[in-house]
Amino acid sequence: APDADRLEEAFKTLIGEDPIFRTVFVQGSAGIVARVLEGVDFELEKISAASYGEACELFLRPFDLTRAPLLRAALWQSPEGKFCLFIDSHHIIGDGISTPIVLSRLDRAYAGKPSAPEFDYYDYIESRKDSSEDNSKDLEYWADRLKDMPPSLSLPTDAPRPARFDYNGSECTTALSASDSRAIEAYCRKNGYSEYVLFLAAYSLLLSAVSGKDDMIVGTPTSGRDIAGTSSICGPFINTLPLRLAPKPELTVSEWLGSVRTEVAG
Repeated sequence: APDADRLEEAFKTLIGEDPIFRTVFVQGSAGIVARVLEGVDFELEKISAASYGEACELFLRPFDLTRAPLLRAALWQSPEGKFCLFIDSHHIIGDGISTPIVLSRLDRAYAGKPSAPEFDYYDYIESRKDSSEDNSKDLEYWADRLKDMPPSLSLPTDAPRPARFDYNGSECTTALSASDSRAIEAYCRKNGYSEYVLFLAAYSLLLSAVSGKDDMIVGTPTSGRDIAGTSSICGPFINTLPLRLAPKPELTVSEWLGSVRTEVAG
């Protein structure tokens, strides 16, 4: 069984060592600003529930961005005696890559080993402010790729699109068979494509088919960790990358995949 007191202390160590976990967002005279607190209170919650689903419902709830830490954790023991550690953090202080970093630091802190980062998110922000690198080529690239922007795709829907996004909708989940997955992997390896490029090419063909357009911009999440050392930093690096895709009918499959690969690499 985990030592709850020791685990709580490990979380306190984690929060105390990294300012991103002591950050709050408050209204200032010039708008909403991030503020790092010197110290914050943390308590490892204990959940009493008859099932995993009930435990999730009790644990998950909205964050108050004016109160730190924007990270919470809880222990739940199932009726069978197994322990489950719940961890939730707001996306405003971390991305998906931050999750394994948090778990690794927490593991070291629980074992009584040093876990403080040498370089944190705010160090990164300051280094970018002080950077004197020439980004004119980057600006030229984006000015060229985003000139004469195509209009937003008008996709057929089963109901009128609301004036404001309401988050109503459903999910459609599918899974490929093991044989299909192996075939895709082998095809990509043989032809020098990543699976991401293959599925992005297929997705944009679908968008073209339902919209009737052959010039579009598709947004895709990207980790944003393109600077040395950022792979070990907890923080909200994730961003949306616009990809200009043009699935022209005259292109062959290999030509189309090649153009998507070039766009992604660019």
